[in-house]
Amino acid sequence: MDLCVDRNAKTDDMTAPAHTNDLIGESSPYLLQHAHNPVDWMPWGEKAMEKAKRDNKLILVSIGYSTCHWCHVMERESFAREEVAEVMNKHFVCIKIDREERPDLDRIYMDAVTMMGRQGGWPLHCITTPQGEPVYGGTYFRRDRWVEVLESLAELWKTEPHTLREYGGKVKDGLQFRAVFPALEDRPPVEMDVVMEAVEKWKPLFDNRHGGNAGAPKFPLPDTLLFLLDYAQAQGDGEVARHVERTLDAMAAGGIHDHVGGGFARYATDEAWKVPHFEKMLYDNARLMSLYAAGHAFFGKPWYREVAARTGQWLKREMLQPEGGYAAALDADSEGQEGKFYTWTPDLTELSPDDRRRYAALYRTDDGALWDGRRVVMLRDRFGSGKETAGTDAGDPLDEYRDFNEKLRGVRESKVRPATDRKRICSWNALLATGWLAAYRHGCCEEGLDEARRILRFIESDCTDHATGLLKHIAGKREGSPDFLEDYVFAVEAYLALYASDFDETHLLRARELAMTAMDRFYDPEGGYFRFSPHDAENLIASPVDVVDDVMPSSNAVMAENLLVLGVYFDRENFAEIARRMVAGVEGAVKDHCAGYARWAGVTLRLALGLPELVVAGPDAREFAGGISSRFMPSVVLAAAERSRLPLFEGRLGQKNTRAYLCRHRKCDAPTASGEETLQALQKIYRRF
Repeated sequence: MDLCVDRNAKTDDMTAPAHTNDLIGESSPYLLQHAHNPVDWMPWGEKAMEKAKRDNKLILVSIGYSTCHWCHVMERESFAREEVAEVMNKHFVCIKIDREERPDLDRIYMDAVTMMGRQGGWPLHCITTPQGEPVYGGTYFRRDRWVEVLESLAELWKTEPHTLREYGGKVKDGLQFRAVFPALEDRPPVEMDVVMEAVEKWKPLFDNRHGGNAGAPKFPLPDTLLFLLDYAQAQGDGEVARHVERTLDAMAAGGIHDHVGGGFARYATDEAWKVPHFEKMLYDNARLMSLYAAGHAFFGKPWYREVAARTGQWLKREMLQPEGGYAAALDADSEGQEGKFYTWTPDLTELSPDDRRRYAALYRTDDGALWDGRRVVMLRDRFGSGKETAGTDAGDPLDEYRDFNEKLRGVRESKVRPATDRKRICSWNALLATGWLAAYRHGCCEEGLDEARRILRFIESDCTDHATGLLKHIAGKREGSPDFLEDYVFAVEAYLALYASDFDETHLLRARELAMTAMDRFYDPEGGYFRFSPHDAENLIASPVDVVDDVMPSSNAVMAENLLVLGVYFDRENFAEIARRMVAGVEGAVKDHCAGYARWAGVTLRLALGLPELVVAGPDAREFAGGISSRFMPSVVLAAAERSRLPLFEGRLGQKNTRAYLCRHRKCDAPTASGEETLQALQKIYRRF
């Protein structure tokens, strides 16, 4: 049975599968894809670990996710084959893990594989002792190499088990050492020089042709680019601003962007954003919506507004689930082929002659847009530059772009669709709520405010255990399933963004409540950072501390920012103190490796700017502040109210006219009475590029 063929399709073949393993009782789509492999897969748990100890077998941990192309390939080439399964079953206890359900395990074994000097990625494979100590790892293996590796390890375990145990103990020690990330006690005031030095060291890595960092593959890194926009504005750095603009243009013009349907694929395999792995992940698109909305606010390009809006349209059309919340991902494959749904025949035979002419006017039809015998949809350079998106005498090119893509989408819908992983992940939905709010505030999606509220209602109803008040990582998961730091961190961030959009203080109260729960469950006061798993989680070989940015930002960096902002709103110096300790602990990493610590660099920038706060008080406060919040000012803490009990408003309410108070380093300027005056005051902190 080829599990890579469209998993949504029904079949008349009622033949019972030849094999069924222990994954059949799981709810994860990824685990169920392997439930009829001849491999004796087991889910992660005590049963599998006890079996390994009882039988004195090595453990084979295999981690992936349901929409991963190379996961499908390795299943088809190895796990679905009897002769490969025979080797795996004879010598190993084989465990399958959905990395989206258990990001804690994924982090541990990914760290182990990279510590061994190998490239990380998915599918991820790690061989461990019966006690779970890693001894070997890697990602995708060709079938012959896979069997060779397994047989060699099995022989070594038989003849020299002490060698593997000794090595596994060293790897375990390394993982535990890596998890110790002490914050600093002595904290000199943060200076702008720290951030400037970090960016100057980073600039030589910029790809000055295609954007992003030089080389391939290329991942969209929204938080990296959002920080660079913030820095460009604060420093008036035109080189950095041009780099971000170049990157936004190139990504939006390339094949990584689904022009026909909206949204972005996970990453590009080349340096020019041409050919992606075609899976579309919720978290990528959540952050990219935030990025293009910010790009619109910063550069004023209607093209960026269009990209953000179309991403939102795709999300509502294809990812929003009837029972609430958004699905995790769309598969890369359909009909057993990667990207078949998203690409076209070289000569566009699917289209009428008139539509082929329209296609050629918008998209590249040269050989440079071909991949693996298929045509990748890529904008012509003149349109992708965005220069003419403001409209011309001949009409707005964006109108033609919208109209023609709607027609192409109708043609594409006749194809077999990729499968959808419909599990609803709390943290990813929270990221999307923040994305919708950015699109709303910056004038890209009018419905963004309502969509964000709907997501947060879903989190409260479906991702909250009402018996304990704790968040669930996966909506609807059974009682006792783990919660993780990222669920709380991104939910707090979303509630803070919602307050900055509608100024309803109940959102701040909920943000504070979730932050306090995270403090109780994840904070390590000795180390000064937050553990990824709660204190009462199962005892694993390591307890990771998430400090490095990837496509998703570091949960510790976002938590530090959350605490700083909550400290301003509620006058909680202890929140700010914890955040400053965290920032001080990564200062060296920010200076030397800013690309991997961009969210930390953004928090550092906030502190260097004096953590500016803008408080608008009076009868027209919300309308006044709404005009300010549409600007790109991510480092400013904004509050607005006619009546409030927040400490920020003490002594500022009860006046006849609305006033705005701009403060930094706990010192305030004279109040301003108009939006224009207020923006001029802000420009002392933020220079418009």
